[in-house]
Amino acid sequence: MDTLMDKLAQKLNAQEMIRANGEAETEQMNFLKTQVSEYQGCLDKLAQVCNELGNLETRLGNLSLPDNKAVSDETVSEIKKQLETLSQSTDSQLKDLTESTGRQIKDMQEGLLEKVNSDENLHKEGVRIYKNIQASMINELEPIEESIRENDRKLNKRISGIKAIAIVALCFSGVTLFGVIYLILVSLHIL
Repeated sequence: MDTLMDKLAQKLNAQEMIRANGEAETEQMNFLKTQVSEYQGCLDKLAQVCNELGNLETRLGNLSLPDNKAVSDETVSEIKKQLETLSQSTDSQLKDLTESTGRQIKDMQEGLLEKVNSDENLHKEGVRIYKNIQASMINELEPIEESIRENDRKLNKRISGIKAIAIVALCFSGVTLFGVIYLILVSLHIL
């Protein structure tokens, strides 16, 4: 009986574990969604900064300096080169960040897939354990059921024997009763 209760407790624990894993998976999924939206926000901000730098570069390139002798063409070209370098650097950083974020998102998706597969395997394992417990309970109940059947057969044999004795005793009592009635009738001179 104790092993049966232990097995039922293990079954309940397995169900609780499956439910807890499902809740943890949901929490992890929500966390990853939040992280992806934050990454997307960073990418959008970085793209906006790149566009502003491009616009600034264009405006500086179109800037005309009328009769300002202090700023030479070399200075303007130097500023343009620095802006181009800055723009290329920003584009490179944006590209690297985009690739890095893409890899992280891909890794997260693969991790989620592995987690889902792991949870499916855990569910399959839980079902297998449940079926094993069922089979074990059936195996444990078979000897008990056979014992009950055997006791039932023995009891039926005893009852049959007692019935036969009771019938014989009843017949003997009936014959004795008739004998007593006969003797009473004879002693009263009725017969």
